Amino acid sequence: MAETRNRFLLQKIESTYGVSSAPAGTDALLCSDLEIKPLDLSMEERKLLRGHPGNFLEVVTRKMVKITFKVEWAGSGTRGTAPKWGGLMRSCGFSESVVANTSVTYSPLNLSSAAGAVASSTLDFRNDGLKHLATGARGTVSLGMKADDIPQLEFELTAIYGGPTDTTVPALTFANQADPRPVNADDTPTVLVFGYAAQMSEFSLDMGLDVDYRQLAGGSKLVRLADRKPKGEIAIVATSMAEKDFFAPAIAQTLGGISVVHGTTAGNIATVSVPNAALGAPEYDDLNGTQMLKMGYRPIPSAGNDEVTFTLT
Repeated sequence: MAETRNRFLLQKIESTYGVSSAPAGTDALLCSDLEIKPLDLSMEERKLLRGHPGNFLEVVTRKMVKITFKVEWAGSGTRGTAPKWGGLMRSCGFSESVVANTSVTYSPLNLSSAAGAVASSTLDFRNDGLKHLATGARGTVSLGMKADDIPQLEFELTAIYGGPTDTTVPALTFANQADPRPVNADDTPTVLVFGYAAQMSEFSLDMGLDVDYRQLAGGSKLVRLADRKPKGEIAIVATSMAEKDFFAPAIAQTLGGISVVHGTTAGNIATVSVPNAALGAPEYDDLNGTQMLKMGYRPIPSAGNDEVTFTLT
């Protein structure tokens, strides 16, 4: 009998697309809210004339794996060392730039001209003693932050179906995932919105990657990232016009920066930066008697592939 508490996930970057990188117990990932479709099928009905009613037989046209889960938004614990979830960011269309003893930065890749540069992962999901291996995994990611809560990265990955097998459970090693810090005044010291030092209750950023599972005749099975249209939302304490006018830039679609620095300890400081954001229409909201200003935004590229950065220091 499989025990729900005994589920876990292994992830490792592939050196050759779609060829298993054989994740081991040292590739274990600390994650939560794990949901998997171990076999996601597309079907086509055989609509044959038979002279009677009833269901038609179907043909399986494609089979794949879909998996979603959350990872705590925290560093590795050591400056200049990539976190365990760094490979997932690479599989979601990001480059990984490591400066020894200093920083790790994730920046968007050019999905069209640098498609080969987008990494892929092998995922090994264990449902107790049952192993589901999926290769060529790529997908999209979003960041969610809420006051008095743990910030989380949510990954939605699509992969090539590998099939389940019975296997022994390896010894697990969870490394390079520091303990998270909650979103609050102590641990989230800096929130800048269009140059204004704001008090924030919520922040979200969805990278909006268009994930395409392709298996053309004469080709190979491929999960590709076809496009990227990130968007997000931020809620801050409402200001007077003298302090900061957010209505005018929303009307004029004037671009401005949004930056959130989370964490205060070296090795576990995570900064998300949107250099050029276009604001949506501001709306008022209530937070325990305080008026909040909630605004959607869209990151806009400048030179290209520079609309967002995730930096760990």
